[in-house]
Amino acid sequence: MTDETVVWRPLPNPWVRVNFNYRFHRDLEALSSGIIIRDNNGLTTGAVRLWNRNIPTVEVTKALVAIQAIKFAQEMEF
Repeated sequence: MTDETVVWRPLPNPWVRVNFNYRFHRDLEALSSGIIIRDNNGLTTGAVRLWNRNIPTVEVTKALVAIQAIKFAQEMEF
């Protein structure tokens, strides 16, 4: 095994990176999530926190957050 250095390289312009994270609250049947968009220089160009109710399972959570991230990027006109 060799030690390799991982170096962040910016995305080519005009690409952006959309990251999201979430937590499923089983007892509340709810979802809390955060979405962040960064430009090719790593600067934040958009961010949002969301709360959704009536979420029955963690599988629904994963799909919903992915869709919300795509919609948020579209709303930001990326």
